[in-house]
Amino acid sequence: MFWNSNRKQDTMSRPFIHEKSLNDWIIGSIQALDDPSCLTLTGLLEPGPPKASETVTPLGGRTAVQHISLADSGDLVVKKYRRGGIMERVFKDRYLYTGSCRARSELEMLVHADRCGINVPEPVFFAQKGRWLYQCWLGTQKIPNIGTLAQLAASSPDLVQQCKDLLIRQIHRLIDHGIHHVDLHPGNVLLGTDQTVYILDFDKAALVRGNRQTLSRKYMNRWNRAVAKHRLDPDIFDLPPFY
Repeated sequence: MFWNSNRKQDTMSRPFIHEKSLNDWIIGSIQALDDPSCLTLTGLLEPGPPKASETVTPLGGRTAVQHISLADSGDLVVKKYRRGGIMERVFKDRYLYTGSCRARSELEMLVHADRCGINVPEPVFFAQKGRWLYQCWLGTQKIPNIGTLAQLAASSPDLVQQCKDLLIRQIHRLIDHGIHHVDLHPGNVLLGTDQTVYILDFDKAALVRGNRQTLSRKYMNRWNRAVAKHRLDPDIFDLPPFY
């Protein structure tokens, strides 16, 4: 019922991030990007009219997904962080800096999750424009994929059923390492072309400690709420208790 008190509590050691400052931009990357790549990146991300390549996926929340290519990083998926609720009317895509950039925090959590054996997109960079009131982006390696489980529900329900055991193993690893993914739903589970199940969107994810059953129930409740809200077939997306 409880995590083993003798087990060492998971802690997240921050990965080394190469940072470059360009005018009002901060670019942080796992592998150092040269100046031309950083300049190219800021040009691609510069706020402006919606780009033709920009897409929003089902159950994808408020993040807009953009596909770009960099000479030294290959094909990337970039998401821009956007607000929801009442704050969206005031600051649609801007955040007050309170000590950590939101995109950097997610990049660090992706690195930690990968070290824990969880299948996640490989993080490449974060970008921040502005200091105290900023916009931000996160870039990850593009995963050759069939689609999210939400996308596959209508066209390939049998395939979704076949993925359940793989998904449950990933959720157990999240729980085992005390990682609370606050928005786990069928739109944040991606099936790769190699039949690997990936967990997406670690924005606001956090390390927690204490009652394993409590964390398990949080995952179950969030999953079931999303299935009901978006009227997905419960027979396809029903999961057994994680505890």
